[in-house]
Amino acid sequence: VGPGHKNQHEQIEGINIRGFVPDIAEELERSSLYIHPARAEAFGVSVLEAMRAGVPPIVTQTTGAKSEVRQIDESLVTDADSNLLAKRIIEYFDTPLDRRRKWSAIARSRSERFDPSTRKEAFKDTFKKLITTITEKEEGISG
Repeated sequence: VGPGHKNQHEQIEGINIRGFVPDIAEELERSSLYIHPARAEAFGVSVLEAMRAGVPPIVTQTTGAKSEVRQIDESLVTDADSNLLAKRIIEYFDTPLDRRRKWSAIARSRSERFDPSTRKEAFKDTFKKLITTITEKEEGISG
């Protein structure tokens, strides 16, 4: 999904190049599982996008969003090792469907608090508190 893919990728079986899409959630909702094999990442929005679409993610220990993924199930977090990731993927699809559906519901629920308007309000509130704290400290120093 998105621009900039090499043409040779279109020739590989199992890879579908979509290019620009107006809503990534529609693409993610067609998925059963989202894999995020980051070796280092602060807090990936793409993991939350998958969760908001109800797609359980498998992430690495070095992914910032692992704290949210662990709330779905600890088994969805693993080390950044291709063999361990492959094992987790197989284990996921071997998990009974009712449990995977439960994980999907938990993923969707956990991600609700990360919607854009909620995050903007939280940022605004935190920023206001920070300005107030700085102003009060400055007044205490000069007063």
